[in-house]
Amino acid sequence: MRLLFGLAVWLGMATTAFALDNGAARKIFDEDTKKVRSGDLLFDWKEYRLAAVSCGAAGDFDWHPVRNRFMQQMKDGDVQAALKSADQIKNHNMAEPEGHLLAMIALQKMGRPQDAAFERKVVDAFVQSILTSGDGKSSKTAYFVVDEGEEYFLLNVVLGIGLPSSQSLMNVDGHSFDLLKIKDREGKDQELWFNVDTSMNAMREALGEGKK
Repeated sequence: MRLLFGLAVWLGMATTAFALDNGAARKIFDEDTKKVRSGDLLFDWKEYRLAAVSCGAAGDFDWHPVRNRFMQQMKDGDVQAALKSADQIKNHNMAEPEGHLLAMIALQKMGRPQDAAFERKVVDAFVQSILTSGDGKSSKTAYFVVDEGEEYFLLNVVLGIGLPSSQSLMNVDGHSFDLLKIKDREGKDQELWFNVDTSMNAMREALGEGKK
């Protein structure tokens, strides 16, 4: 969690943010969601992720309790119920990778390799849309993410390195960044930069900064 001390002052420093008009975002989100449901993954996933946030599709839904339920259901051997939990996350926001990842796990357990392979392709498409946005080595080549959850999905699921040792909110050339200090799998200290213009703009809007 970020410290709130001095946040309002800092927010005034960051002037550039990625955003989509609500109407346009909803159109993009609905159209791309239909594509995913039909098996078509060949579209702009960065735009899809951004649209999900801009139109409010991500909303206030907290999928963490659902994931916990999924884990317990898998532990209890109730794989069918676990798949329904995964689908609950997916159906809320198809641009959120967690539901697809959990669905893949359940489908593999159920002996449905083709369906599991598709869910893996969805997760891969999501991951590639982040990895191709930069290399995370500097503010100029930062990974683009639409919320903090994407940062931790990349750290935990893709890179397999767990939580960062520190996290700092930075402003460089009018853009907002999370600077994460991590240890890679070999134990070496590294820094990862994430462009967080989208989430910080949403916070400014919530605080009324965007109405000035």
